This record gives sequence, structure tokens and C-alpha cells, in this order.
Amino acid sequence: MDALEESAPVELDESRAVELTQEAFEAIRQENGQLHEALADVIQTLRFEDRGWQNILDHSLDRMEGITLGELQEASTRIRPLLTGQSLLKQGSELRIGNVWSKGVVIQGSVRSSSATGSPTLLQKFCADPVNRASVFSPDARGQLERALYADGNVILVGNSVTRQIRRIPIFEITDVLVNPDFPEEIWAYQRTWKDTTVPDPSKMRVRWYYTNRFSGTRRKSIGVDGARYAVDPVSTIFDLGVNKQVGWPLGIPDALAAVAYALMYSQFVKYGQVMSESLAKFAFKIVNKTASGAKASAVKVSKSRGSGQTTSLTEGQDLTPLASAGRGYDFDSGRAMAAQVAAALGVSVVHILADPGASGSSYGSASNLDAPTKRNARIRQNTWVEFLGEVIEWGARKRPEIFFPEIDDRDPFREMQMLATAWAMGVLHPDEDRERSLELLNIDPKRSNAPAGVLLPNNEFSLPRKDIDTDGAPTGTGGQGQPSAFVGNGGNANDLRSDVLSNALASNHLLEEILERLVRMEASKD
Repeated sequence: MDALEESAPVELDESRAVELTQEAFEAIRQENGQLHEALADVIQTLRFEDRGWQNILDHSLDRMEGITLGELQEASTRIRPLLTGQSLLKQGSELRIGNVWSKGVVIQGSVRSSSATGSPTLLQKFCADPVNRASVFSPDARGQLERALYADGNVILVGNSVTRQIRRIPIFEITDVLVNPDFPEEIWAYQRTWKDTTVPDPSKMRVRWYYTNRFSGTRRKSIGVDGARYAVDPVSTIFDLGVNKQVGWPLGIPDALAAVAYALMYSQFVKYGQVMSESLAKFAFKIVNKTASGAKASAVKVSKSRGSGQTTSLTEGQDLTPLASAGRGYDFDSGRAMAAQVAAALGVSVVHILADPGASGSSYGSASNLDAPTKRNARIRQNTWVEFLGEVIEWGARKRPEIFFPEIDDRDPFREMQMLATAWAMGVLHPDEDRERSLELLNIDPKRSNAPAGVLLPNNEFSLPRKDIDTDGAPTGTGGQGQPSAFVGNGGNANDLRSDVLSNALASNHLLEEILERLVRMEASKD
């Protein structure tokens, strides 16, 4: 019996293929044990109704509803590491920061001019303070604050009334809160617990209470909890911001909380898809033999084969058949629905969170621009920051300046050039106004200070005698150069002008014929 000669590497037994695939899946399941556990914990965190409304404090007067402080800190502890190790959540965080803060924020009067004289204003001093910039006003600080809302749901700043400096308190240092007994959604004070670095004992902790800027009553020197009293910081004030609240809830909810479960599911989907792709790629052909000895002989020859593009010799009864899975890849696009759930929970585009233009049908416009709902979500968050920053600055500078965010989207230069052309054609711009912006959009360094000589002025009384604008000295609406219709698609062309000339000539000939007929009749009547 002829044996196989120099055939390509193949596997012989389909049952072995199934066995290897099962082993690969089992290895992945074991590796993902911690991921399964984390996912279950996150889902359990989401099921508030299974836990019931819990009292966040033990003292009876201060009752709170909604997410508890313990649940919030647990969720934050699980979300924060995912911002560096889970691609969808990390990308979602960067998108939220970019959508809201990419163009910064304008605080009127906070920047001191280089030509200014005299002492800086209190507002300028407050915003330029190195501690305040590191905590609030620098670009890095803004991104970190937005990320705190993303992972913690709350931003907590503490201001020192003596130094007029603002610092941040992480959510895991908050150990208790005091709320308005009549309106529990209003927090009056926060308890902070942190390591005391002034003593050598690493287990020594410091505990302080801080009143918020909403508290208008008389501040106590200490606040008691369960028989123990802790001092109140007399010179500090808390400014807090919580997002995704509901009426009656004092604490905010992290932006990413609703997205965590689906993000982890998508990660599992991709990992299992990789295993399937490797399994599909491992087996290309099967060899069918009618006898056991033939199968053994084939196995020996196949095991010695190296390289690709070789030939094989088969005997009667042997068959070399490509597997149906050969050349196929795993359908990773089928998991896009899970990624869409992540994008929906975060209020961003699924195209952007996957960094995949194919999710938009390969549309460049959809992939490069923010859609209207995404822009509205970003604008809502910007308005929230405007109000919060206004409170902080009013405390630090003793006045509230005008604060606003620039337009979110960058204008398309081509569209803006069209807008300038239309405005110029309407006659609402002067040459120097149109020229300056056009040079900026085209990124041209001007060599001259004025517009070119002989520029045509549209919709202008001086354009009427111009034969290159109006051929008969009167407005015709033919859309010659300098008239609005030339820019909006209604302009005339050479054929239109020729038709006007022919029409005028025919009208003149007709008039001459009428005059001659009258003269003939007058002469006839005399006779």
C-alpha cells in the first residue's frame, strides 16, 4: 500500500479535535474564575431591591435612603481598577472626559493678562494658587474630577477658609455622614477617617467632621456617633457634587456602575472567541482510512511533515477532506450588542467606545462626529460643572464670575468657508472681515494687509454699472459674479445672458415694425 508522502500537517481524528477544544475551554474557565466572581459581585451590587433600603448611619436622627455608603465604596473599589485594565470602561472614561473637558472651561477674569499692572484680583489669586490648580483648575485635575464621577459618583472638595485652598477627599476616606433630619437628601457634614502620618504607629487613624457649604446653622465643635464624639474642623468647608441621584438620595451613583456587568461579559465573549478562532484554525483537513493500519501509517507520515504547499499520495480507500471550519474566523461582530449596552449606560457612541468605524457602517461622518444625544449628555454634565465650580469660586474669590464651556464640536472648515461665502454674497460682511477668517481657516500666512484690488462687491449700488456683474445696468437676478445666487445654486450662465440679449433684440424689432405700420396708415389717411 502506498503511503502518504510529504503531506501538509493535519490531524486525523475529529474526536481528538473536540477533546482539545474542550480542554482549551476548561482552561479558560479556570483562568476566568476571578472574573466570574467579580461579575457576580457587581450584579449583586446592582440589585438594590434584593437588599432593601438600608440605613447608612446607626444614630436614629440621620436616616438616608438609596445606595448606602458601604455599597458605594464597594462599587468604587471594583470599578477603579477596571479603568486601567478593561478596555471598554477605560475608553468610556476617556470619552466622557474628552466630550466634557476637551476644550476646557472659560472662567471670566481668572487669567491675568501679561500686560496687566497692579496686584492680581482675588479671583486670579484663587484660580492660580498651585494647590487649587492641582485640585480643580488644571487640565489634569479636571480629568481626574470627571473620572471620580465616573467611578465614585461623587466629588468631595474641602476648602480651608484661612488659606483659601481647595483639596480633594477620596470616597474611601468618608466613613459617615450627617444629614438634615427633615430632608435626608441634604447632607450637612461628612466624617473623614485617614491615617495619621504624624505618629510612627501605622494603625493610628485621624477622624474629623467637616460641615458642607449647605449647612447654615451654628456649627458644633464635635459630633457624637454611638457614644463617641469626634471634633469638627472649624476652618474647613466641604463642597460636594453627586450625579445620577434620585429624589431623596443624598449620595451620587457612579456613571460606570450600570456598564460594569456588560463590559465584563464582553471581555469574556472576546476571550472565548479567541479560543474558538484558535480551534478553528488548528484543524484544516481530515484523512479517512478504511483500516486501522492505514490510519496509523497516515499518522506517521503526517507527523513527519513540515512546511506547506507539499503533495500527498493516497491509496484506494483513503480520502483527504477539508474541514468545514477551515479558513473561517469567529464572528466577533455578534458581540456588538453587549458593547452597545456599555455605550448606552455611559451615554457615549458605540462607534467610539469600540474604536471601530465598521460599527457605523463604515461611515466616516458617523465615526468622526458626535451625535446629537451624546452632545446633549455632555452639555448636561457641563452645566452641572458650571454650577459646582461657581459655588467653589464664589467661596474662594467672594464673587461668582461668568463660567461657560466652548462649543463641543469643532466646525468643519469646508462648511465654514461655505458660510463665509454665503454671508459675503448677501453683502453682510466687509472684505477685511471675510478675509481675516478665510485666511485663518485656510491656514495661510498673508503677504499683504488688504484684500486684492478690484474685488467685486455683491449686492451693492456700485455694482449696477459694472458690466461684469450686470450686463444691462439693471438688476436681472441672473446670478453673475458677486450676486448671492451665484453661491446658492440659482445663478445664471452664459446661455441665460445670451437669451436675454436675443429677447431684447426681438422686442426692439417688433417695436420698429409697429412704428412703421402706424406711419403707413397715417400717410394712407392723408390721401
